[in-house]
Amino acid sequence: MPTVIDYRREVGPAAWLLLLYWQHSAPSDDPAWCLVADGDPIHDCAAASGVKASVSTATRWRRRLQHAGLIYTEACGGGGFRIWLLRFDRPDDAAPKRSAPAEFWPEMKTLTIQ
Repeated sequence: MPTVIDYRREVGPAAWLLLLYWQHSAPSDDPAWCLVADGDPIHDCAAASGVKASVSTATRWRRRLQHAGLIYTEACGGGGFRIWLLRFDRPDDAAPKRSAPAEFWPEMKTLTIQ
C-alpha cells in the first residue's frame, strides 16, 4: 500500500496544502476518497490563507496534488473547487490505480479548409 511518503518527490512543499485538506476532511463510506470540507467549495484564496501562502502558490500546489493523484477536484460556480482526498488508510485494492501516460496520440479525423 503506498503511503504519502511515497509521493514526497511529486508533492514537495505542496504537502502543506495536503495537510490542510486532511485537517478538514472526515472518513467516508467511499473506500478510496474522502470529501474535504463536507463538499463545500474551497477557493484557492481561502486555502492560501490557511497555509499562509500566496494565491498563486496555493493554486500551483492544488494542481500539483491533483497531478500526483492525491486529490480529485470538481470545479464549482464562483471559482471554488469541491475536493476529494485520497485515503491512505484503506487496502491497496480500494485505492485508485494511477494510469500510465499515453505513449502516442490516438488517430484523429481532421478537416483541411482551403
